[in-house]
Amino acid sequence: MSGNTPAPAAPAAPTFTKADIARHMPWVYAIYSLLNSTASTMALTHMQFFLTEFAGIPINNFVAVVTVARFADLAVSLIAGPIIQRQARMRPWVWGTYVVSGLGTIACFLNPPVNIGAKLAIVAIFYCFIHFPMNFATVSVSTLQIKVVGPNPYNRLAITAMTTRVSSAWRIVTSAVIMPAITFLNSQLGFGRGYTLMTIILACMSFAAVTVLYIFTKPYEPKDTPKPTATGAQTNPLKMYASAAKSFPLMVLLGCSMLTGIAGQVMSSGTQYYWRYSVENMNLQAFQATVGSFVSLGLSMFMPQIARKMVPKQTSVINYFWTVGWYFAIFFFADGRPYHYMVFSWMNSISTSLSGAWGNQLWVNAAEVDFYETGLDNRPFIMSLSNLPIKMGFIISGPFTAWMLNNTGYEYIEGIGGTMADTSRFVKIWFTIPIILWAMAGLLFTFGYRVKQDYAVECAIKNKEAAAAKAAAAAAGSPATS
Repeated sequence: MSGNTPAPAAPAAPTFTKADIARHMPWVYAIYSLLNSTASTMALTHMQFFLTEFAGIPINNFVAVVTVARFADLAVSLIAGPIIQRQARMRPWVWGTYVVSGLGTIACFLNPPVNIGAKLAIVAIFYCFIHFPMNFATVSVSTLQIKVVGPNPYNRLAITAMTTRVSSAWRIVTSAVIMPAITFLNSQLGFGRGYTLMTIILACMSFAAVTVLYIFTKPYEPKDTPKPTATGAQTNPLKMYASAAKSFPLMVLLGCSMLTGIAGQVMSSGTQYYWRYSVENMNLQAFQATVGSFVSLGLSMFMPQIARKMVPKQTSVINYFWTVGWYFAIFFFADGRPYHYMVFSWMNSISTSLSGAWGNQLWVNAAEVDFYETGLDNRPFIMSLSNLPIKMGFIISGPFTAWMLNNTGYEYIEGIGGTMADTSRFVKIWFTIPIILWAMAGLLFTFGYRVKQDYAVECAIKNKEAAAAKAAAAAAGSPATS
């Protein structure tokens, strides 16, 4: 490890052997996660399809407007971390940002009776309402969880395990209900109105989710929470980025996440088109998601127990190369064969459940090590960097999706919907990029990420002690010592 301070001696035995978090907190995070993730599916999975298929916005125009908005979103994400790092309390930021984002999502699904230019303007404005606040929400939620979890990694494992189980059970219901409900509501309310009503319902669920989190995390963030400067936080944005650039483990994580983030958004943007044109049966998507939720629920019952016997790096390496394998299988066998696609996607749940059991522990480890080795608390800022890959994925996936549709004979017909001439070519293009990107990320992570779990835990313990000492010294009016 590099740094100005000698590394702490490796512990003779693990410092923690089990979770010591309050028993209700994993349930709080599970409720927050399941309701919020369900609500986010409208913006992440359905919005592009709705706006091109039902609002009649030409795909090239949509991509052009949204790409500009996404670059602006990326710029906001670069300042979100430095701004949040200056704040003493995260909870007000968590609640307020989610509310604004939910209202923006509803606005994008209203489809008012105006011309295409006006629709594009509405999408551009409210796309920003959705994503700008989420930059701050992501950082504040991650920072708040660091306070809740403390240095014990098994607390995070307990939260993630409970979240996975409850969310998987909940997805069994939602995956069987959402798409059929949208289809039914469309038939009753008119062209595309089912999407609008479902968005409103799910946004209300998101508001409830974030309110639950806001209430139950209050003990971890009292009103007299000291300013970040009192506990050694860095406040100069340029120095934050300069410090992060010197952290090799952090740069490896960022690079891997960038590659898989782009791959994930490419996959997400093409999903609706696959079921609509290659399979020609949108209802099968609900079946695939429902059975997948049962698979995830079953895996969540024992995967955390397997994961706790491994370190986060081992579970992540398995996930990288297992994912490459199932992408290859779909590439060769899934065109027009929905059941092949379903089986391969269900099999991929094995590796995602294993690596997902540790949550964002790798990012937390990198942040704690950086804090210890530099003496500057950049943890909120570092956690904000984990959001950048998603932004880059959004930016790249939009033009890629437009190019992919244009090169597979996609055409929109007013009042009817779209058609696609070459679905086989669509599937091949759709999966080629994710295969390459996941393979590159797997190699980079396997050979580049070398932070040991025990070392990161020791750093977290010492960081907590140092921050408490500095806060006490500041409160007493004496100089803080490190």
